[in-house]
Amino acid sequence: MKKIAFAGYCLSELPCSDESDPRCARLRRRLFCEAQRQVQADRTIFLSGMANDAELWAAEAVLQLKNALPLHDIQLWAVSAYGREGKPWTEPTEKRYYSALAKADHVIEISDAAGPNRSRQQSRRLIDEADHLIAVHDGRTADETREIIDFARRKGLVITIIEP
Repeated sequence: MKKIAFAGYCLSELPCSDESDPRCARLRRRLFCEAQRQVQADRTIFLSGMANDAELWAAEAVLQLKNALPLHDIQLWAVSAYGREGKPWTEPTEKRYYSALAKADHVIEISDAAGPNRSRQQSRRLIDEADHLIAVHDGRTADETREIIDFARRKGLVITIIEP
């Protein structure tokens, strides 16, 4: 079964200033539509790093699809560098993180032993598990999302870029 990984920007790197911005709503809708397209192609296992807004939005989109299409055996795998301890987010985002984490079919926690390399190990695990990467990226910026895209390319994954 093919596995789809999500990677992408946090809100501070997106062109929208907060989640109420219509541009953020459009990006969330595009993530949902791309996940839906994957389900229609019978690709139903989705991995999310849960690390930032785009990845959390993707996880929420998968959970919406899972509720709407129960016969498709849609699964969300959370690959979390923060595990049950969470990340220092705003309270509403933290609640959404824990809610999505609790609803995930499978949780892969990156060990505390990884220390400062937790994020890099999380990215590596996402790509090692996946066959296809969906990334929210502008195609220009040299950042962690670009590193994930480059790693996925070296591993031969199919890559879909969603420009923010």
